[in-house]
Amino acid sequence: MTTPGSNANTGASDLALAMDWGGTWARAALIDREGRLLWQDRIVNAAGATQDDLLAAAGSLLQRAQAQAGDRSIAGAGIALAGSIDAASSMLLSSPNLPALNGANLPELWGPMLGLPVWVGNDANLAALGEYHYGAGRPQPPNHEAARTLVYLTFSTGVGGGIVDRGVVFTGAAGAAGEVGHMTIDARADSPACNCGNNGCLEALTSGTAIGRAAQARLGDATPGAPLQQAYESDATVTSEAVFAAAARGDVVAIEVVDAAVGAMIIGLGNV
Repeated sequence: MTTPGSNANTGASDLALAMDWGGTWARAALIDREGRLLWQDRIVNAAGATQDDLLAAAGSLLQRAQAQAGDRSIAGAGIALAGSIDAASSMLLSSPNLPALNGANLPELWGPMLGLPVWVGNDANLAALGEYHYGAGRPQPPNHEAARTLVYLTFSTGVGGGIVDRGVVFTGAAGAAGEVGHMTIDARADSPACNCGNNGCLEALTSGTAIGRAAQARLGDATPGAPLQQAYESDATVTSEAVFAAAARGDVVAIEVVDAAVGAMIIGLGNV
């Protein structure tokens, strides 16, 4: 996580603002020191929005979270972003699924707006750190040899990964050690294109977006009236949720799409 955007003293504060900003949603929350969720809400990233529009909408959401604190003090705001972040400047260098935000420096922009320190970090790295300290990856007992290292993968709009070694996020020399979503799984020239500019990435084969896209491309193979066809006729698109629901109902095409994604996941996990 990068340095805060303010020098405010956070020692006596018992609350914090949190935001998870991915390719589809910006989610904000107010939490206490024990990690209890006091308030949360989310907004969708408007299609085709400019950087200024995205920052204004997400910033307003964070201000609403701040207002929920009333007179209680807030230590600062932690922002999890889907992309590569420069550790020295806190600038978002590259976000394949939210490219309009490339070049944004949230501590500089939002620190003065909120009057609080603002920290930013890669979403998968921060999720890995949270899982290590508070979730299934929590060492039992603390510092137990078997729990010293954790690898966390997230499959959503995109695919990301975080590596924690003895409580510290491992980012590598270039800060991208956990970017497993962009390892090449299918090297064929006609493999699915990824938003990073490559083809056949783990993300292009296994993300929620990729699963929905793969199923929609195969609608012509689906039996008329089958669950997958029904989902498309209802929503004029096919989401990954619809694909898994159709597969659970025995839709042959949906099952094949899910099986292909799982196969790519297995290769990716083996590579990790």
